[in-house]
Amino acid sequence: MKTIYDFNYEQLQMEFAKFNYKKYRSDQTFKWLYRKRALSFDNMSDLPKEMIQNLKDNYCIMPLEVVEKFNNSLVFPTYDEPIVFIKVINELGNIVDETTKL
Repeated sequence: MKTIYDFNYEQLQMEFAKFNYKKYRSDQTFKWLYRKRALSFDNMSDLPKEMIQNLKDNYCIMPLEVVEKFNNSLVFPTYDEPIVFIKVINELGNIVDETTKL
């Protein structure tokens, strides 16, 4: 199952066109994902229930979870920005990807 975050705005519009959803539905969904940071399709209260069920049947929402942060001053004293280790956790609690920001 694909995560809904696999799609950028234009790709989401094309994906929704496959289901014959009107363009404004991709706008609404995109706002829920990136502005309101919805963690569940059920939170998207302005979408029809049938559409929400279709989204749940075809996609998942897998938010990133920051699991560790280290103060950069311990490693590079001249930088103020922390080093962030991010692990992507799926619904079963398995790590599916790791990212490091220096």
